Amino acid sequence: MPTSRPTARTQADRSAETKGRLIDATVACLVDYGYARTTTVEICSRAGLTRGAYNHHYAGTEALFTDVLEQLYLRFAKRESDTAHDDSLERLIREGWAKMKRPEFKAVIELWLASRNDPSLGASLAPAIARLSRIFEPRANPSLGERLDADPDLVALYRLAFEATIGLALGRATSPNGSAVQHENQVLDLLLSLARDQDRRQGAERP
Repeated sequence: MPTSRPTARTQADRSAETKGRLIDATVACLVDYGYARTTTVEICSRAGLTRGAYNHHYAGTEALFTDVLEQLYLRFAKRESDTAHDDSLERLIREGWAKMKRPEFKAVIELWLASRNDPSLGASLAPAIARLSRIFEPRANPSLGERLDADPDLVALYRLAFEATIGLALGRATSPNGSAVQHENQVLDLLLSLARDQDRRQGAERP
């Protein structure tokens, strides 16, 4: 019987794989060491690549960090399951927190803070940072978006939950071994309780 030949990998495939390895290695370094100790040498070592391979794909660390942030945002924007039928605020908060408590969100926080102290890096990262607000915007969910004009308190509560969960994520990022802060469950329980009350109230008011 004739055997099929394996599909030859293209240059684009090889380039994407190399960049993916560099991005994953950079995220791991940011999580384990923080921005200050994330060096090109360590990134290449973790990726199992030479400095030449790194230089071939990135003009410098600013370009790499920008790509890292873009890729992380894409990962956070991806839904783990089909929840299009669920337009509840409770679901949005749960889904948002599930992303923020992941270890790689520490890499996002590290780059945020670094961008504030390094004007050149900040200018490079600014467009990517701006995209975060769109990922977690209430109107990112079309069904929920229909409810916003009817009740401004819905937006206010969502903003409160968003800012609070970022604070909890920052607490995890600065705690030993990335462990949860002591008051994490208490804060989340309160936010989710408020969200359920809001969802029930708006549900009762719908025709």
